[in-house]
Amino acid sequence: MPSDEELIAGFLSGKPQAEAEFVKAFTGHARAEVGSNFPSQWPHVRDLVQSALLKVCKMRKYEPDKIRPPISELVKFAVAAPAMALKRAKKMEPMPKRWDQPAPSNQEAAFEWKRLLEIVGALPEQMGRTMLAYLAYQMGDGPPLHEALGVERRVAEKRLARAKKAVRHIALGEDTGEGLEVEDD
Repeated sequence: MPSDEELIAGFLSGKPQAEAEFVKAFTGHARAEVGSNFPSQWPHVRDLVQSALLKVCKMRKYEPDKIRPPISELVKFAVAAPAMALKRAKKMEPMPKRWDQPAPSNQEAAFEWKRLLEIVGALPEQMGRTMLAYLAYQMGDGPPLHEALGVERRVAEKRLARAKKAVRHIALGEDTGEGLEVEDD
């Protein structure tokens, strides 16, 4: 195995075989760096290694004098910035696995979502409006249910409970949706 000085000299020379050896050594060090100093970022190790390599490649073009042995120190420098940026990035909450919020990227869930909308369309007018307002609020596209319906919170909760029950019955084939409309309290 070549020394760090030889690997860096080969990388700076731009020869393909020498670059491949450097990348192999660099990748090993970078994976170890992420695992020991940024363990919470391990699921993103491939992206972090790629970002670090890109950074070193840019350094080779614009600041080659800064690329010096040992490789482990070069890796620490190159991995730190993207790892810290990833740590600060806002985490997206996964969508709940509930019937009213399927993941749109999943084909089966998209089919279920379409089916739910068809069922909501088959509900009596007030229940359909209640479910659509509820779904809009759940997806962040509308006001809270009681505001959307223009009723008290307690009344909105009762309407929603009845509408959800009707949706379940229709989905299970137990009811056609007719005769489900009930007066509010």
